[in-house]
Amino acid sequence: NGGPATQAGPVGLWPTAALLNHSFLGANVARSFEPGSFAVQLRAIRELQPGEELLDNYMDACSSHAERTTFMCKQHEVAQDRDKFDAPPMLLAEASAVMTRALRMQADGNADADSVLFMLQPFWERLRSGADKDPALSDFYCMLGQVLLDAGLPEMACAEGWARALQLVCAREPFSFRSAMLTARLALVSLRSAHDVEEIPASANAMLETDQASKATSDPALRATAEHWFQVAQEHWRIAFGGEHKSGSTFESQNPALFALRHGRLAPSSGSSSPTAANDLAATGHIVGGLKVLLEGHMRPPVVAAEVSSAGQSRQVSDQSGLEGAWALFD
Repeated sequence: NGGPATQAGPVGLWPTAALLNHSFLGANVARSFEPGSFAVQLRAIRELQPGEELLDNYMDACSSHAERTTFMCKQHEVAQDRDKFDAPPMLLAEASAVMTRALRMQADGNADADSVLFMLQPFWERLRSGADKDPALSDFYCMLGQVLLDAGLPEMACAEGWARALQLVCAREPFSFRSAMLTARLALVSLRSAHDVEEIPASANAMLETDQASKATSDPALRATAEHWFQVAQEHWRIAFGGEHKSGSTFESQNPALFALRHGRLAPSSGSSSPTAANDLAATGHIVGGLKVLLEGHMRPPVVAAEVSSAGQSRQVSDQSGLEGAWALFD
């Protein structure tokens, strides 16, 4: 859903991968687990020249200067210099405080999306003035995207939230697990938005306000935007994870809701409400036998698993109430 993985990775020894040196700004490979396995893969994220040293970023490229200094000094006794993207610590502390307040408002249940958005707006305006160059601020924009979506503004959620988060995420590394998840989310939300407009009956258009009617007739533009993000998401998945010919590792198998919606097998949703996510997936018939699909809802929801038997029957494992949509992650 455009954020860090909700499950911790396995612990083990990968001797070959351990031979690569670290570079926070000059990494030319992305390290990831092959979906569905504990196999580590290192895939080129830039064009490599013969004889060029492979360099791996030991940390998340969105780490703040304080985070990577603490980690590298503790683990490797190596100091980390600031770079051109690093924001002042006070700005990052303010971003953290604003996000914490937003999460508390959401948790209390007394504030709707408009109230949360009103609270976020002053800090958002500050960032828009040119202070948002630090990739560490991508989490704020991911939150902003979700709040805008909850407020019934999917196009703005994509443009002002997740698309800006993607720009920040790619500032240091052009392709990563973060960019793969963000582009998939942009594709899914854009496609849902385009489908929602398609579902408006023609007889109802005359009764809509002018701005709503114009939105209802902008379907080609929305479809073009959705197709753009779909192609971008495919590219980011291919470069970061590969798996084009490996069962359970392909972009399609790891994003069943996106493909089902694209091919008209999944009912669209309006705003932040949608049919039950588990039912959406079960209805598509798109889950491959043996594939375990993880679903996520809002910012930090409990994970819901839909287990698939060898006969292709899905079974809900845990409560899925309150899910915003079917966001597929890798296991």
